[in-house]
Formats: sequence, C-alpha cells, structure tokens
Amino acid sequence: MVIQAMHAEAREHYGGPRIYPELKKRRYATSLNAVAKIMGENCTHSDRGSQYASEHYQRLPGNQRIQCSMSGVGQCGDNAPMESFFTSLEKELVHHEDYETREEAKTSLFEYVEVFYNNQRLQSSLGYLTPVAYEQAA
Repeated sequence: MVIQAMHAEAREHYGGPRIYPELKKRRYATSLNAVAKIMGENCTHSDRGSQYASEHYQRLPGNQRIQCSMSGVGQCGDNAPMESFFTSLEKELVHHEDYETREEAKTSLFEYVEVFYNNQRLQSSLGYLTPVAYEQAA
C-alpha cells in the first residue's frame, strides 16, 4: 500500500497522542486523489475503529464519490494492505527503538515513512518498485 498520502504537510501529526475526527478529515481530504489513483477504484478501506464507523466519516466520502469499505468483525481482508504496512513498521522500526521523547518517536516515524518506506523500500506487491516510483509510473 502506498503511504504517500501522508504528505510532508502532515508531518506535525505523526505520532500524535490521539486520533481526532478533524485530523482524520484533514488527512482523508489530502489523500483522496492518491488513494483513488493507487487503488484504481473509488473505494477506501478501514478497520472498524470508532473514528471510521462514525456517521461523520461515513458521510465524508460521499462528497467525493468514494465508497467506504468496512468488513464485518473478524474479516480483515479489506484492510490487509494497511495491516501489512503496520506489521512492517513494527518489525523494521518500532521493535528496534527505545524512544526517550515523543518528538524523537515522531521524527523516527516520519523518516521511516517518508524517506525509507516510500522512497527506498521495494514492494513485491508493486512489482518490486518503491511506492513513489510506482505512483510516478501510474
């Protein structure tokens, strides 16, 4: 899954202590085109978290002709790309670090996503391209 949707303008939100609906709305709005382009369809997948199940979030995609996809309990297939990303994040970064401050963790997370994951890490699901190279080729 291309995580390019998390643009540099959202850098200050990496590692935020809470998920606010407004933050989700802002990130969703900035990533709409990227998500549609990458997925080749007008659909967004999420887990069953309260912020995604909220009436506000469910109405938001309708303005952009985007269909929300939220599988039933225990049906994680739709969310597999994001689950895979977070598994990689944990294995490749989080489990190997011991952060002293929140700022240190935020900086590390930003560098992992924006520098390594998007620009250097080859993805088998993208034909062994980086997410940025795949998006540029599309």
